[in-house]
Amino acid sequence: MSVLAIVRRPQPLATALRGDRAPTAFVAVIPVLAASIPWALAEAWWVEFGVTAVLLIAAGAALVDSSTHRIPDRIVLWSLVPTAIVIAAPAIGGDGPTAVPGVVFGAIGFALPLLAVHLAAPSALGFGDVKLAVSLGAALGLVDWRMSVAALCLASGLTAAVALVRRRSSLPFAPGLVVGAALVLLLPTLEGSLPWR
Repeated sequence: MSVLAIVRRPQPLATALRGDRAPTAFVAVIPVLAASIPWALAEAWWVEFGVTAVLLIAAGAALVDSSTHRIPDRIVLWSLVPTAIVIAAPAIGGDGPTAVPGVVFGAIGFALPLLAVHLAAPSALGFGDVKLAVSLGAALGLVDWRMSVAALCLASGLTAAVALVRRRSSLPFAPGLVVGAALVLLLPTLEGSLPWR
């Protein structure tokens, strides 16, 4: 259903989410969230650039996952590049070795629970989701590794809520992972209410 059709004939949210293009609409929110990140974060510009770039590349993975139910390794590899640049480019103000522990803990915090689910039930969660979570968690680790845990909770809750509304037993998880990561980066605007602030 096109956006024009929804505007002409308003539908309840639950009905719109049940449509075949709901995952694509879900992914369309990601660039808007990513564009808000430099405004929301109080970080150095290179960190904001790196995190935003990772989210935009990961949005491409989420779009592919929403239509094919698989995440190409090529996109996951590209999503690692901005984080690597922030770490490895001290000439532009990169944090270098001091950022590595946060990046590692962020990747572990986001991906390890998903790896456990994948190993326990491979049909329930693909390994592509685990790899994408490594990339997203590493990017979150540039800001604060604890964000990765909150992002995983948000991603799981959002995906479960959409699955419930759409009455589906399974959904692509990549859109939820990326939206969860983007939302947790926007939450620091709530000054003083979060553990990493």
